Amino acid sequence: MKKKTLLSILIITMLTITVAAAKRNTVRSLSFSDPTIDNKAAENTSGISDIRQTDAGVIDGECYVTIEWTGSSSFYAIEQMDGEKWVYLGVTNEQKVNVKGGIQAGQLLSFRISPADESGEKLDPQGTGAMIESVKTVPDKQKTPELIHWYRASDAADFSWLPDEYVDGYQVKVVNLKGKKLYKKSISNTAFTEPQVSDETAAGAASGSAASGSASVVSLSPSYRGKVAGIKVRGYIIVNDKKKYGEWSDTYYYASAKEIKLSGYKDTITVKGLKVKDTEKKEVYISKKKSSGFKLAGSAGAKETSVKVSEFGKNLIESDKSYYVRVFYYYKIDDKLEKSPVYDEGKVYVEPTYLYLN
Repeated sequence: MKKKTLLSILIITMLTITVAAAKRNTVRSLSFSDPTIDNKAAENTSGISDIRQTDAGVIDGECYVTIEWTGSSSFYAIEQMDGEKWVYLGVTNEQKVNVKGGIQAGQLLSFRISPADESGEKLDPQGTGAMIESVKTVPDKQKTPELIHWYRASDAADFSWLPDEYVDGYQVKVVNLKGKKLYKKSISNTAFTEPQVSDETAAGAASGSAASGSASVVSLSPSYRGKVAGIKVRGYIIVNDKKKYGEWSDTYYYASAKEIKLSGYKDTITVKGLKVKDTEKKEVYISKKKSSGFKLAGSAGAKETSVKVSEFGKNLIESDKSYYVRVFYYYKIDDKLEKSPVYDEGKVYVEPTYLYLN
């Protein structure tokens, strides 16, 4: 074990000991307050108790964890399990240490604390010291939530993401296109249940089948129609009765109208109710079939709330026929025009301009 002499570095305010980790190029470090050292020999005491994790977080882009314990030794050697081997990190005369560097978000770590002399030599070379397992770093960045069900009649939506094994819960936030908060809620892992999909048509999503494998699911009601909205999520762990958050996921944006109104008359179809805040344009697609064959029929600008069309693709709208309509919405993300994965849809009958005679 490589020895470090504390007396030679007392001139700095914060003591930092770094040592290369075994079989890795990363560097781990310990930091703690400047120790007060007298020249007395370290007491040969081995009792360590109440070892616990008291903090986790990120400083200057580096993850850290804080461990505290109770003991009567003057100095303590700190080791971390690296695969199948204990790696020496440093020595402290405090009963608290911050470990940072060489650890990443979303990890579960193990450490060992042993009574030592001021150079870091264990007082009992054969002793096992006091071990602490399941030390959690802050959660890793979550993947972008996915839309799995979109409910028109009930104004609700279900979103999912793959769960993190070491996360205690999640915080969900919905924002508008400018980042203003519309909704925020923390959800414990134990509160998640699979969504109950009724016979109500879960239509209106351009894409959004259920994520493969087990997934965490959150239901939004309302789903914030009438504007561009975005949902994002971050995980948290609970350390010392406090939530420690990971990084927010990327935001899943979507847009739809509160309610579109369709009417057909005299070989034309009119779509109203296209007021959707923060959209750049809307496009109307029409087909004779419910789930295929849609062709572009017309578009509306950012401030336009209705559009009248008389053809779709190369086809003319005909009286006394029914058509299926879909409306897509476009908005800008980082100056790039994006198409909403959610669309509005409906069916319309085009009334004839003539009367049937019996």
